[in-house]
Amino acid sequence: MNHIILMIKKEWDGFRASDIGSFAVYGILVLAWSALIAGNLTEFGAQTSALWLVFLSVIVSGNFAATVFVAERMTGSLEVLLTSGISRPAILAGKIAYIVIMSLALGTLCYLLALVWAVFGGTSLARIAGTIPIVNHAFLFGSACYMNASSGAWLSMHLSNPRLSNFANLLVLALVISVHAALAELFNLPLWVLPSTLLVIGLIFQIAATRAFKSERVIQPLSL
Repeated sequence: MNHIILMIKKEWDGFRASDIGSFAVYGILVLAWSALIAGNLTEFGAQTSALWLVFLSVIVSGNFAATVFVAERMTGSLEVLLTSGISRPAILAGKIAYIVIMSLALGTLCYLLALVWAVFGGTSLARIAGTIPIVNHAFLFGSACYMNASSGAWLSMHLSNPRLSNFANLLVLALVISVHAALAELFNLPLWVLPSTLLVIGLIFQIAATRAFKSERVIQPLSL
């Protein structure tokens, strides 16, 4: 557990050291996406706002995954980390936890801003609470972020071009959403089915990525 916390702190320190342009991009993304969600916080826009949240998870968690997994793999810093004495499962779990935490933080900020825009637009919070399944939206967003982080880890090790992991993540999520939508037309599926499915798929990806991490060879071991 200590190694996982250490990894989260390491990634957080790296994020804090990012250039101001990165923070500006995230700020613009949150503002723009909160406006999109705010426009659908109505009885008729509940499903649409949920879809906007799902695709936000792809953008946010996919971007963090690209930084945490792909960029470090391309620069060789991941090899150094693999020889640092921290167990490989802890490295992977810490990176996935960091991606999920950061994605949830940005998603929460985005949703709160959406509520503010909706209230300023004349929609009462009581009406939103009565028509929008906010708890389910949070569960859906979190599970999508977890699946994106886990699949991003696995894809970064198996794609010939790891930079395509964001696009591959989008395809995987789109496939899951499409299958769920098709089944929802045939059966009356409870709200928890989609987020639960995303969690299970994320767990499968994490298990597969952990096995791949354990067997990964280090080309240039670190000399201590």
